[in-house]
Formats: sequence, C-alpha cells, structure tokens
Amino acid sequence: MESTSWSLRIALLVIGLVVVGAIYLWAMWRRRRETNRRYNRKMRGLRTPPLPRERGEPRFDEDLGDEQMRPPPEDDYEIVVLKPRERVVEELPIVTREPDPAPEALAPDAAPIVSEKPVGRAPRRRCTNQLSLGFEDAAPSLSTRPQRGERADRPERRPSPRAAVPPPPPEPDVLALFLRPNRSPALLGPALLKALNAVGMRFGDMDIYHHFGAGDLRTEQPLFSLANMFEPGHFEPAAMGDFRTAGLAMFIQFPAPLDGPVAFELFLNTAQRLAEALDADLQSEPNKPLDSATIENMRIVAARHSAPPR
Repeated sequence: MESTSWSLRIALLVIGLVVVGAIYLWAMWRRRRETNRRYNRKMRGLRTPPLPRERGEPRFDEDLGDEQMRPPPEDDYEIVVLKPRERVVEELPIVTREPDPAPEALAPDAAPIVSEKPVGRAPRRRCTNQLSLGFEDAAPSLSTRPQRGERADRPERRPSPRAAVPPPPPEPDVLALFLRPNRSPALLGPALLKALNAVGMRFGDMDIYHHFGAGDLRTEQPLFSLANMFEPGHFEPAAMGDFRTAGLAMFIQFPAPLDGPVAFELFLNTAQRLAEALDADLQSEPNKPLDSATIENMRIVAARHSAPPR
C-alpha cells in the first residue's frame, strides 16, 4: 500500500513537470512569434513604397513568393549618361605697372622746393630745476677755456645770508582755577591733605603745594602749584588737623617746564580730580563756575607756549 502511494506521487510529479514544461515552451513560442511580427511590421514601414505597375505586370507582394525577388525587365530602365561640363577658363588681363613719369625739369628761375617739416609733438622744454644728464654739460670743452691774457669770468659772490634771528619768547601768562566748598561751609585740613597726596601734590617752596608731573612727564621744576585762597595763603603741615579754609587757588605759569598744551591738560585734570575728592566746585573766577568756553580760551593761551617742532 505504501509503495503504491509513492508511485502515485512520482507519477503526479512527472505529469506536473511535463505540463509546466509544455506551458513554458508554448509561452516561449508565442513570445517569439509576437517578436517576429513586430519586427516585420517595423521593417515594412521602413521599405520604400512600390512603384506603380502596368497592366499585366505581376505583383510583388509578400504573398507571391519567388515573384517578389524576380527583377523587372531591362526594357523598363533608361540609361542616362551624364557628360562632364566643360569648364571654360577665360584669359585674365595682364596687369603691368607703368613707370613713374620722369620729373619735369625745373626752370632756372623757379624756387627750390622746400621739404615740409613733419607735423609732430613739439620737443619738451626742460625746466631749469631739473637735473641735466647730458654728457655735453658735464665739463666745458677745451675751446671755451680763456686764452692767456684774457680775464676769465668769475662767478659772482653772493652775500652770505644773515643768521636767522630767533623770535622773541612769548610773554609769560598765568592761568588760575579756584575750588570752593559745595555743601559744607569750609574745606577741612585732614580731607585736604588726603586729597593732595592722592593727586600727587607735594609740600615745598613758599610753604605751598606743588605738582612735578607724573610718569615720563616728571620734571625737576614745579609745573603748577596750589595755595590758600585767603590770608596768609600758605599751609602748615603740622597744623593741618585744625586747618579750615573757604577756598583754594591753583595756578600755572607759562612757559612751563613741559610743552604748553601738555602742561595745561595735566593742570586741568588734577584740578578736576581734586574738586571731586573734596566735593568742591571748580571755578574760573571767584563765584564764577568754570564752563567749556573758558576752558577753550585757556587752551588757546597754552597753545601759544607750545614747543617748536624739532
């Protein structure tokens, strides 16, 4: 029973393979047929249309077989012989150059012909302040030397210019600024001493405070000074604990040890810092606040004492 089932399975498998193979071959044959038909249609479209045939002439179609390949009779063709066209070359005229006519003889009384000057750019004239590089100007020729007995022209001696007289120094000018207390009735000694030390002012000659510059601008002589606005005008460092004043005066004298504008800017900057530290008003005159116009006028005065460029 078991062997019969196996033989049945094998038979069914073989039948299935045969059917599948037949279907495959039939599909391949049909595909090839369709391909051939498409190719024939394509080639038929590329063929030239048949010539019109006469009565009794066989048709050359695909259905006639060998008659399609049979050539038409020779009588239907007409032999046309093309003859080459003869090219006629015309003779070209001979070009000859005639000799130039001889110049006419000039009459004895005729004026000679003067050649015209070429029209061009005029020669550039050399300026007197330009250096001459010509060799003819390098040295005088021997023929220009004076003969014996003749007096050679000597170059004129120009008078030596006088020594430049330095301009007179400008007259000395003194600029002053005043510090008055803003809120308190007086400036106290301890606060004043601390502020003076902070801005770099030192006690010195005439018992007042002086400023000697800062950094690279430091000098041996005082640039500007600060004094008491009221009598006696000087300070006593030992009694600064009990010192009181209602105003201070800062002044600078020109010419100064430094350049005028530089010294004035240092003077103005120190006065502003000192007024800020003491909570004081900066004035150009007593009871007159300092404004920008006054500062510009002071700068003009300081500019008159500017050092000349080296």
